[in-house]
Amino acid sequence: MSINTLPQHRRFLTPCEMQKFYQDDYNNYVEEEIQFLSVPCNHIKIYDDRIEVKDVEGNFTKPDSLPTLTIKNEAFMTVEYITTAFFTVELFFRLLCCPSLKVYFMSWINLADIISLIAGYMTIVVYAITENHQQIVIKDVLEHLQVLRLLRLVRYCQNFSTIQVLKFSMKQNFRDLLVLLLYLGIGILIFANIIYLVEDNSKINNIPQAWWLGIITMTTVGYGDVTPVTPTGKAVCGICAIGGVILISVILPIFVDSFLSLYGIAQLNLTAYRKQSNGVIVKTGNAKVTPQKIPTLSWE
Repeated sequence: MSINTLPQHRRFLTPCEMQKFYQDDYNNYVEEEIQFLSVPCNHIKIYDDRIEVKDVEGNFTKPDSLPTLTIKNEAFMTVEYITTAFFTVELFFRLLCCPSLKVYFMSWINLADIISLIAGYMTIVVYAITENHQQIVIKDVLEHLQVLRLLRLVRYCQNFSTIQVLKFSMKQNFRDLLVLLLYLGIGILIFANIIYLVEDNSKINNIPQAWWLGIITMTTVGYGDVTPVTPTGKAVCGICAIGGVILISVILPIFVDSFLSLYGIAQLNLTAYRKQSNGVIVKTGNAKVTPQKIPTLSWE
């Protein structure tokens, strides 16, 4: 799906297909379109960056208002058929082996997987019922359907222990993360209003624009699309950047430390489970494993 968006892996419309496209879709009867539609297909040449039309005198002219148009390569549709068939068979066997269909369909991850499969079928149907030149008109719809298939990654990510620990860590440290976002929000609002007052209005002419400058400054991203020009504005942005670095460096280690501790416990429990599966007795003292009780584990 990603490679198909590269221009070098897409196919240009043929001259006849482009003529059909402009016959069906164009609204303004500009001179270039009239000339383009009035000549035979073999009098049109399509290059990577331009279109040339042969006039009555035998000379080729370039209509500036007519861009080259591309569609999905047929080879990628073959891949589409194969992957859709594979995931259809997979879903069939999952439903066949599922002990409770009611519980299965109540899981949002399973529903996301089904939606991604439906999106694949819709893409195939749209390509089957439309001609090549019509796919240009519904390009946005096709791209949205393709993006829905990314939901399938959610189901596979949940099987990794690291992702599970990360989700649990975020729940356990929700307050710390909320405090971080709260302080960042307060800092952005304060610095944005100060920057708006001291900065040249020709550069920052509204407070929401100053919000954006505060966000990219406190998070040390610095896109460069909005920048201060006055010495006072630069000083305020400098303080804002330093404050953002200090704030993030103070709050985030709390979350990271909790994640590493929980990940260590998860790995320890996984090791114990594997040893039990291999017939090795694991002694845990009949107590819940906690970071303080990890050293008490022993294997025989």
